[in-house]
Amino acid sequence: MHNPKFFRLVFSLDNNETCKQLQSYKLKGVRGISASGAIIYQFLGVARDAALVMPAKQVLALNKHLVEIKYDDPKLLLANNMLVAKRIFNKSGFSGMDNQNILFDLLEYMLTGMAQHGMIRRDWIRGDAPHQTMSYTKAARNSKINSVGDFIKMVREAAREAAKRSTYSSEDFLRLAELDDTKLKKAVNLMAQQVKQVYGDEREWFVPNGVLNIPKSSILFILLPGDAKSINDLKDFIKKQLQSPERKLFKEPLSLTMKYIGRILRCKLYKFYKTKFISRKDWNRIQKRFFDIRYNKQKQGNVI
Repeated sequence: MHNPKFFRLVFSLDNNETCKQLQSYKLKGVRGISASGAIIYQFLGVARDAALVMPAKQVLALNKHLVEIKYDDPKLLLANNMLVAKRIFNKSGFSGMDNQNILFDLLEYMLTGMAQHGMIRRDWIRGDAPHQTMSYTKAARNSKINSVGDFIKMVREAAREAAKRSTYSSEDFLRLAELDDTKLKKAVNLMAQQVKQVYGDEREWFVPNGVLNIPKSSILFILLPGDAKSINDLKDFIKKQLQSPERKLFKEPLSLTMKYIGRILRCKLYKFYKTKFISRKDWNRIQKRFFDIRYNKQKQGNVI
């Protein structure tokens, strides 16, 4: 188990209920938190206007149910009808994903790994999208996956069914179905390694019950519109908007920005958390600098 110093959560202050929950230090509807600092730069400002940075030890003490996502652990990915895998691949509404959709992704990762290790033909993967054909089979649609053994059984059944449908790739599907358990277990491990390669940097911890207890010592970041950097700036912004000739003349309704500012002022979260306000202008500059540095390191072969 890794021991992170902090956890991060990026979210939206889009309704009064979220404010009330933050005031009670208990946020509902949370499915994952991250030990990676990069997620704030990636997601704050993209339909999300707030972020929490929480001390990890206190988070773990308050939330005994958290599960560290080990992306290369096939047993964890496939347990409970692939619950963790569904969380990884679909960040919202994941509980409604059917198995066909999740198996589309898992089978693609498995077959890609197998092709890279010479277990199947590379041109089969590139040309025929066999993962798609297999995920559309009755065997995949009706599967209940809770273990590596369940997944291997589904692979064999789906491959045999796909072989009957396929005009050009029936032999490839049959060869896949006839692999022994040792080789298919290796294929499942390769699948998990592919998942880690793509998603591992997120360093996510799963919140199974959807409820996060927040340490009172957490730091709250709130993104403000334009050049605003403080509560006084927000009050001045509202005053100017309400006194504008256009608004008085046309009786324009409150904009979404005005409603958002009003919610921040009413919520008074700065009385509950150590709060850092960031102007949109400053954040755009900070975010650009982060991605410039990250891009340059990736070009040099050093991924953050």
